[in-house]
Amino acid sequence: MALCFCAFINKANAWDISAPDGVSNVTATLSGSSPNYTLTISGTGAMVSYARPQDFPWFSFNANIKTLILSNGITYISARSFYGCSGLTSITIPNSIGSIGDYAFFGCNGLTTVNFNAINCLVMGSVLYPAFQNCTNIITINIGNNVTRIPAQAFCNCTSFTSVIIPNSVTSIGLYAFCNCIGLTSVTIPNSVTSIADDAFYNCSGLTSITVKAITPPVLGNNVFYNVHQYIGVHIPCSSYYLYSNNAQWSYFYNFIQDMFTVTVQSNDNTMGNASVTNQPTCSYAEIQAYPNSGYYFQKWSDNVVSNPRTLYITRDTTITAIFGTEPPIPTISLIGSAFYYPGTTTPTNWDTDINLQYISTDANGVSLYSISDITFLANGEFVLRLNQNWETVWRYDNNNCIGASGNIYGVDGYNFQVIANNTYSAVEFRINWATNEWTLTFVGGTKVNETFFENIKIYPNPAKDELKIESGDLKINSVEITDLTGRSVMVVGGGTAINVSALPTGIYLVKINTDRGVVTKKVVKE
Repeated sequence: MALCFCAFINKANAWDISAPDGVSNVTATLSGSSPNYTLTISGTGAMVSYARPQDFPWFSFNANIKTLILSNGITYISARSFYGCSGLTSITIPNSIGSIGDYAFFGCNGLTTVNFNAINCLVMGSVLYPAFQNCTNIITINIGNNVTRIPAQAFCNCTSFTSVIIPNSVTSIGLYAFCNCIGLTSVTIPNSVTSIADDAFYNCSGLTSITVKAITPPVLGNNVFYNVHQYIGVHIPCSSYYLYSNNAQWSYFYNFIQDMFTVTVQSNDNTMGNASVTNQPTCSYAEIQAYPNSGYYFQKWSDNVVSNPRTLYITRDTTITAIFGTEPPIPTISLIGSAFYYPGTTTPTNWDTDINLQYISTDANGVSLYSISDITFLANGEFVLRLNQNWETVWRYDNNNCIGASGNIYGVDGYNFQVIANNTYSAVEFRINWATNEWTLTFVGGTKVNETFFENIKIYPNPAKDELKIESGDLKINSVEITDLTGRSVMVVGGGTAINVSALPTGIYLVKINTDRGVVTKKVVKE
């Protein structure tokens, strides 16, 4: 009898379970022997649906199925298909799954681990019949790094797992996704999540800590945290307290904790140099510096910024790499300004471009000479030069190299400098001595301008909390633009002497004041 029974199983262990849609091609295969069967669902498309769990051809073996393999290509796991497979301890949901039917894994009370890799699954069961109903021993839920959404009812009524980390690929959390997960004590919601649907964490009464990585609060549906204590710690990014505490949905909570960002600085090659954080991060920025070893040069940071040392503006945990090489980098000049005039014309031209310095030669003292041959600078008005280096430490003006000229470099901040030529000279040539790290600005033509230009502009208070005030003397203010340190515009206002900055996040900003005589840039700190 036993031999006949085994022979029967070996011959009849494969079933066509394709959905009757004319497209699906799905096969179920049972292998092994009692009590350690392996059930493999393979092919492409959706599984067939049956009204009752006992209608599935493997139902009589459910209690002895120890391994379930769901092949990538399956798009739908049908309702009640693995009802009562109590011998399963671990399952993996492949990335092809688009939905899972009611009670698909009902009563799989041996399950301890679920690996969820479905990239864009929409729903897992229904509100009354969740896919993992009565799976009371699941303690580990691993969500894959390519998953874009947590489906509706995903892990509803899984009462034993205590924590979950949602990867940064997820953008939304569905209805009732973690409802009644009373064992859940902590959850981390990444900055990629923009919305959390109704009742997603309904009755997760064991929660003691929520970590939200997004500076802008995710949009919440109704009753998302119903029966979650209002005084638990809700960890939020630095500088986002105002956004959360004044958000109509998130203000349900009373204990917001601002977490400091972490900044990791590393080298592309430790034999060439190293880098470090020289001033620990605040809520908005950190000071970092690269240190080349003898015979090597710092080229740039991994985000293509070449300032060194550098104020790094941060809005999240950040890792940045210092790039070193054997050749000195060629600097790039950014020319920023309003109306400029070419010789012999009266037509203003707006310049807002990156200008590469061109190497000329090396003089007798080993100083590399660079010039800009494709643009003629005029100086009958003010202009601003921005170089991707730290001006405060490596730039100087050397009268000895200026052909009978004199001039000044006025510091606006660590990135923008106003260059004002005296007499009949304007800036066209730079001398760079890599050995001594000296950069020489030479004036060789142009028209005299007013050196008191900067002295007419005052901006206060600094730091500012709610309002910035501008004093411009006899200069007319046409407009004011505020940008972050990456150059992204965050506010533009018309002429005026007071600016409301209360809505800006805490951080460092550049205030560009466009006057009737040119543009002035000031650095301000927003508290």
